[in-house]
Amino acid sequence: MSGSFISNYLQTLVELPIKNIIPVFLKNSDWKMALVLEPIQWQKDEFSKTGANKVPKDSIGVYELLGNGDAVLRVGEGKIKERFNAHLSDKRFSPPTVKAFRYVALDDSDDGKIMEKVRIAEYEAETGVLPRFQEIRA
Repeated sequence: MSGSFISNYLQTLVELPIKNIIPVFLKNSDWKMALVLEPIQWQKDEFSKTGANKVPKDSIGVYELLGNGDAVLRVGEGKIKERFNAHLSDKRFSPPTVKAFRYVALDDSDDGKIMEKVRIAEYEAETGVLPRFQEIRA
C-alpha cells in the first residue's frame, strides 16, 4: 500500500536545483509563501558612522542590525545609508546593544519590501519570536 502511495503521489514533478528547500510562510502579504533558493550575499560592517559611510549613497535594499554573536535585532528595508544613519541616532540601538549591520542591495524598493517580509518570517519560523526591535510582522 505505501509503495503505491509513494509512487502515485510523492513523485517529483519538477526537479529543483537545490535539495531541502524550506518554504517561508508570509502572514501579512499578498504572497503566501516564498522559497529562498540561494544564500543572501550580505555586506557586513560595524554599526558606526564609519561603517554607514561605506554604504553606497543610493543603495536600496534590505538590512539587519546585529547584536552579540550576530543575533538579528531588527530587519528593515529602504535606502540603506539613510536607514543606518537614522538608527545610529536612535538611543535604542546605541552600542553595545547593536554591534554590526549587514545589508544586501536590490534593484528596487518592491524587491526590498518582499525580502524584508521573507527575512522576518524566516527569523520568526526559526526562533518562534520576532527580532528584539522589530516593529512589523511579515
